[in-house]
Amino acid sequence: MRAPSFAGPLALLALLCPAALAEVHVLRATLNDPAGVSAGLGEVEVTVNDQTGQVTLHGHYGSLTGDVVGAHLHDPAILIPLQHGGGTAGELFGEQVLGPADLATILAGGTWINVHTTANPIGEIRGDVLYPRETIPCFGNGTQNVPATASGGYVSGGVLIDRTTGQVSVQVPYGNLTFPVTGALLGRGDRGSNGPTLLQLSWTGAQAGVLTGTGQLTPDEARDVADGFSYVQILTSGYPLGEVRGQVRTAFLGRRYCEAAPTSLGFGGFLIGVGDAVASRNDATLQAFDLPTNQFGFFLVGGGSGQVFPLTGSSGRLCLSGAPLARFAPPVMNTGPFGRLDLVLDLTSLPFSPQVAVQPGDTWNFQAWFRDTPATSNFTNAITVTFR
Repeated sequence: MRAPSFAGPLALLALLCPAALAEVHVLRATLNDPAGVSAGLGEVEVTVNDQTGQVTLHGHYGSLTGDVVGAHLHDPAILIPLQHGGGTAGELFGEQVLGPADLATILAGGTWINVHTTANPIGEIRGDVLYPRETIPCFGNGTQNVPATASGGYVSGGVLIDRTTGQVSVQVPYGNLTFPVTGALLGRGDRGSNGPTLLQLSWTGAQAGVLTGTGQLTPDEARDVADGFSYVQILTSGYPLGEVRGQVRTAFLGRRYCEAAPTSLGFGGFLIGVGDAVASRNDATLQAFDLPTNQFGFFLVGGGSGQVFPLTGSSGRLCLSGAPLARFAPPVMNTGPFGRLDLVLDLTSLPFSPQVAVQPGDTWNFQAWFRDTPATSNFTNAITVTFR
């Protein structure tokens, strides 16, 4: 079979010299009418590169009472005007490089998006740009404790974290402990290591019950909880150093941004990362699904999170930018009968020239490109991962 032509999107995939890497923050604004008069709704994802200053916004709106005449990111001055297609439903997009003061305002939750219409020229729907509140799972037993124990006890629940405000709430059931509880905590640390206590927890029973607690964390502490660098631990009379422990972490890797354009199937292709953000563990897999069946495709990696749309030769948007930018080998895969692509990453050798090993503190962005029908191509959403 003749190899497919990669004209169009791949013209952008020149391998450039590695640039300094930064953290990419992904925030979200849920748009509605605070007064409840309009039924309009929308959502915008906002990515912020805290080193380059690049801010990219992409989202949608619908059910408005008038045609859109303008949309902006405010602080309250207009920081970034957003492109739109008019009408009462459509997409929003904007990008701009901002200075450190404006970036700090965005990350601190001091900005909002306003959509203006012919019916409501001052603004019909709006929403604050905030980190999304997340519930991170927590599962554990005696083998996860440091030091490990032979206990048959367990913890199994979740930790709710708001990275904008630093508010944290713990609700973790536990049971089958060998000895009565004498203490419980939310600690800061990676798997296999103990760290400082973030929050003392309350408990409801001697050997079974529910751990609870609420508190206020610093921005760095909240980020560690959201990124899987915290744990719940129970101390008992027989195990004063801890009987059971559970790492607060999700199996999903990184954060999604830049929603995919619809394919010929009528909906966008979906990309997730599965594994661990600790680079030295080399445990990361990319999974792209909901793709057209039996089509060519491959995965991309880049150091930036910009957005190119529309893209020549494609009905989708490239959500990677900057230097370096590359594709993974093998260069061509096939979505097969299930419309899916999977790739186990080797974090010791990303496919640049020369090859690059992922280091703690690096931020990398990933996306999948694939053929679509008729005679076009498309992209999944992208994910951004900051490795430790």
